[in-house]
Amino acid sequence: MLIYKASIEAALAAISIQYAYNLDANIATVSNNNWMVQQFLSTYTSFLTLNTLSSSYLLTAKTYLSPTTGVDDPFDNLIAAINKIQARSTGPSYLINLPTNLTTAQITAVKTGLSQAKLSLSGPATIYDNGTPTDTTDDYIINLSNFSAGSNLISLLPPFTGNNVSGLFPDKTMGGVIVQAGSSPNGINADTNPADGMPDILK
Repeated sequence: MLIYKASIEAALAAISIQYAYNLDANIATVSNNNWMVQQFLSTYTSFLTLNTLSSSYLLTAKTYLSPTTGVDDPFDNLIAAINKIQARSTGPSYLINLPTNLTTAQITAVKTGLSQAKLSLSGPATIYDNGTPTDTTDDYIINLSNFSAGSNLISLLPPFTGNNVSGLFPDKTMGGVIVQAGSSPNGINADTNPADGMPDILK
């Protein structure tokens, strides 16, 4: 039930986020004429931009993900669910089991990641320490409070030629959400083969 509750809370947050953005597009026209990504983005220039009620919807989404003190949230519920599953034996009579190949350390890392993701809703938080907890220079740090403050997503997309990415992300922080992407100074724009014209993360 904890997993179902967490899923419902996360789904409600996702729906609120969708309502915050302009998603208007004639899908029939796009499909029937086999439009490429480049043509779609150049035609629907307001797609994925914030609408007039975006602030209210984004606040609602944040409330579902991080409600007032004393009320559980999807992060807490998932951690509680993992703890309960860990405390019992694995068996076919249970609807949900943890993968048998997961180590205790890996499960702990997942729970830590969930806790940090929750913290990122209000400020920078390390979601992965790259296996070096005493060295913060290679950590992956995000700040989802910048996302909930509102950002036109279309402006964060890389350029497209036809259906292919043809350049780097215009903002490697993705609107301030990515504070640090490991040890790479270029973050999500890291490109080990500049000749192909796209960041490694999209290859």
